[in-house]
Amino acid sequence: MFKVLVTIFLSFCAIGHDLSVNGFGTLSYQQSNSSVETADGVNNKPNFTNNSFAGISLRKDVDERWDFILQILAEDNDGDMTAKVDLLQATYRPNNEFNIRLGKIRLPIWMISNYYNVGALYPWIKPPQEVYQVQPGINLYGANASYRFISDFFTTDVELYFGGTKFSTEGDIKFSGELSDIIGSNITIKHQQSTLRIAYGTARYSGDTSYILTQATSTQGVSSKTNLSSPFNLGRAQFISLGLKTEIRSFMLWTEYALEKTDSDNLRKLEAYYTTIGYYFKNKKYLLHFTHADQMIRQSTSAFFNGKQSANTLGLNYAASPSLIFKSEFSIIKPEGNGLFSSEVADYKVNLWGISMNFMF
Repeated sequence: MFKVLVTIFLSFCAIGHDLSVNGFGTLSYQQSNSSVETADGVNNKPNFTNNSFAGISLRKDVDERWDFILQILAEDNDGDMTAKVDLLQATYRPNNEFNIRLGKIRLPIWMISNYYNVGALYPWIKPPQEVYQVQPGINLYGANASYRFISDFFTTDVELYFGGTKFSTEGDIKFSGELSDIIGSNITIKHQQSTLRIAYGTARYSGDTSYILTQATSTQGVSSKTNLSSPFNLGRAQFISLGLKTEIRSFMLWTEYALEKTDSDNLRKLEAYYTTIGYYFKNKKYLLHFTHADQMIRQSTSAFFNGKQSANTLGLNYAASPSLIFKSEFSIIKPEGNGLFSSEVADYKVNLWGISMNFMF
């Protein structure tokens, strides 16, 4: 179905000249001192693929009220870059304050939802997974409506959305499934360089977990591998997030809190937050930043959600231009139990480092 829609969209865009083209991408290297993989698939072997991706966005303005967007994203799939339709949305704007989006759109639950894959627009190599793994889905098949209120001091956006989404994670233990009957809302308040965002959503969560079980055989040096899977259904889930970002002269602050509650003992409650503080220097060419991220509560009877973790990350970014950012980071991760690793690590802490080049046009 999506192939048909994409073909129609491209044929439609060929008519006329008012077509906007934008692109973005991240090329990264990451590595840790542990043989156990993180949720992103990073271990003690050099990893150039798991957080490298590129995208291109085509926008067609039909008239003053309607526009269409097609966005293609290429990202890692078992060591190869695979392209997929990331966005396919139609937007209707009857006036400057109100708009409606339909199709495959962003699931607007995070402060960075609209640019989650655009690394040039946030300070980290990858957004803090202690928080953003709380809800891995970033797309929504459905609709949302947004209204903007403008006053002398604030701009306030109120958004309502509904639909469903599918998700999957990488690593030794993989989760896949869907969120259905999604309904939610958020409020975003902006004043000069500051943004405050509050979001609430509810959905029905159903899925599966799969992992590869490796066992020794009677033949020395030979092992057998079995792919095991089991249902992982959470029933009705509720999600709340609260985010704030601001800049005061040369200082910046980003912070976000997330809470998820479900009907299932598989994951009864999950609570996490991060705080990033930074300082710009050399006319904002450089950004030195520090992030503390923490999964404070992870109530689960499942072996897949054994434990929690915190992380401290120090990073230095260099802006060669507003659309080309180079980043370097060093993290100290402290898991309890598995944390966000595929299994329990031997040491009480894991060091992880990386560099990336992020661009957009």
